[in-house]
Amino acid sequence: MKNFLLVLTMLSSSLFAEIREVSSFAELETRANEETLVLVDLDNCLFEATTSYGHANWFYEGINEAMATGKSKEEAITDFYPRWVKAQEIIEVKPIDPKAIEVITALQEQGVPVIGFTHRQPSVAAATHRQLASLDLAFTKVSESCTLDYTHSPEFNEGVLFIHDLNDKGAVLAAFLNERKIQPKEILFIDDGRHHLQSVEKSAKAMGIAYTGLHLPYDSKGWSYNHKLAVYQERMFPQDAYLVDKTRPKFQCSH
Repeated sequence: MKNFLLVLTMLSSSLFAEIREVSSFAELETRANEETLVLVDLDNCLFEATTSYGHANWFYEGINEAMATGKSKEEAITDFYPRWVKAQEIIEVKPIDPKAIEVITALQEQGVPVIGFTHRQPSVAAATHRQLASLDLAFTKVSESCTLDYTHSPEFNEGVLFIHDLNDKGAVLAAFLNERKIQPKEILFIDDGRHHLQSVEKSAKAMGIAYTGLHLPYDSKGWSYNHKLAVYQERMFPQDAYLVDKTRPKFQCSH
């Protein structure tokens, strides 16, 4: 009997998790309700830079170039990150899907919690909120701001969970939900990276939470990242527009 129940549980658990490819944010509207926690990836999913300098592809290119010289991923990211933060303080962003902001706002007005879910590090939080504000968007504050007791100190800040490039999205989400005692009936996650969707799927299953991953492949809509232009723009953009705020307060997550 116990074996039968175990098999039944395993079969039923496989039914409430799926990952499917979509073409727009409109898919969120048809699947979310007040008991759903909606997670929205930022770079190359919700928005992208309006310039080659500061674009997510510029960041990825810089990391790959550094690793090609023999640096570890952690060394490459650590070395490049001050340039990334500086860029985010200066550059502007635009929605990739023109309907994205409208969809997110409509969900929040219906009482659906929607949070930003990004591999960006906490050190770029202020710049990220500036960019979101320029799009007339603020995410749902499902918890007060806090720093998680986890590797590389991911942070939930004003509705955005800053995971850190070296952390796994699914693992950090699980840590956040456990520490804050948040137990949604379903997680709905939209991201341009399928591997991130699979990571969160694994964590959702382990927590017994229904899960739908929406894979929205990055669509440049004809725009093309230009390495030479990025080099030129980095050299020409104002260099005094960024100050390192080493006094930004941290708030420890508590139960």
